[in-house]
Amino acid sequence: AMPGASGASITGRMWKSFMDSIHKNKEPFEFDVPDTICLAAYNKDGSIRTGTEKSGTKKRVSGTDYFSARILSEKAEYAKSLTNDAFQKTILRKLKKFEDMRLMALEDYYEFQELYNELREQISGIEDSEKRKEYAERAKNKYDTMKKQRVNWKKVVSAYVEAKRAEQELAAVKDEQRTYEDRERQIKNSRIRAANAKIDRLAAYKVLPENVDALIESASTALEKCSRYSEYGSLKRKYDKNVKYIRSLSEKKEKLNQQEVTQDELGTHETNGDDGTEEE
Repeated sequence: AMPGASGASITGRMWKSFMDSIHKNKEPFEFDVPDTICLAAYNKDGSIRTGTEKSGTKKRVSGTDYFSARILSEKAEYAKSLTNDAFQKTILRKLKKFEDMRLMALEDYYEFQELYNELREQISGIEDSEKRKEYAERAKNKYDTMKKQRVNWKKVVSAYVEAKRAEQELAAVKDEQRTYEDRERQIKNSRIRAANAKIDRLAAYKVLPENVDALIESASTALEKCSRYSEYGSLKRKYDKNVKYIRSLSEKKEKLNQQEVTQDELGTHETNGDDGTEEE
């Protein structure tokens, strides 16, 4: 291990020293890049970036280097063979598990069916025709030997599905009922809030508003929407109290108006003096 050693440090200087010594007093000359050599970009770990290969070029830019096209091709084939071999081993493990299966419970039946379908699809992807045929026959043989058990379990599945459907229908009805109740609860809360706000507004005035009748009508309408709720009684009592209050503002306004008229009459009344001149 050489921590900190990189191409630009120790190893780079060693390589330059060696190459300088063997090329001493030799004239440089152009050379043709063989077809087996390609220029390509590379990753931090030195691996080639697939798709960046360029053959027959000598212009090397930063981030690229020369690679052997032949070795890359052989490596790709080798990697492919490893992939195929690993793929076959994975399928073989699944196949052995499938062949050892026994149907002891409903879960086993579902897993058996699911695993068989997976195997059929994956076995078709094996490139080796002999292995593909062998694995397919083994899976089919196991599936056929379980036919009687599968038929019996299918009846159990049918009864299970029917019970499950009934439970789901019941759950759907309960959900619908809960949704209805939640919606009604929200409607109730909104109506009570609206009624409270409109009734409270009647008691918020200090001077009689011009639209007093409209305000009372609006509060009355909001109150009637709460008639079937237990809160209706308390809302009604508050409504009656606040209507009485806002109506009392009308009486106060009439008295104030009468007082203003009287004051105006007294303020503008003219009287005659003893000498016949006008005096206030």
